[in-house]
Amino acid sequence: MMERAKWEIIHIPEKPPVSPTHQPTVDVLASVIDPKLANTLVRWFLLFYCS
Repeated sequence: MMERAKWEIIHIPEKPPVSPTHQPTVDVLASVIDPKLANTLVRWFLLFYCS
């Protein structure tokens, strides 16, 4: 099984600290993916979107 990463709130020096109850949030989708396929997807993305 994969071990879950632990997250913590950190202070970014150039921004004022934010209360833990008022942290900005984002929607995230996650999935287990084969590393070879992930590498292919990243290379494709870099080729078409970052050139």
